[in-house]
Amino acid sequence: MVWSPLAVERAIEAARYIAADNAPAAQSWVEGLFVRVERLSRFPRSGRLVPELRRGGELG
Repeated sequence: MVWSPLAVERAIEAARYIAADNAPAAQSWVEGLFVRVERLSRFPRSGRLVPELRRGGELG
């Protein structure tokens, strides 16, 4: 999986926002984000389909 520059920027912004109140929580959030993104890259069809993105049971 390749992160877009915007995705990296938004993740950094979110981590900084969380860290302003709780640095350990921000670290945990970032670690969880990377774990989930890695899982998504290995299993792209995991999770649930969002109804508005569903076309005939497949991703649009």
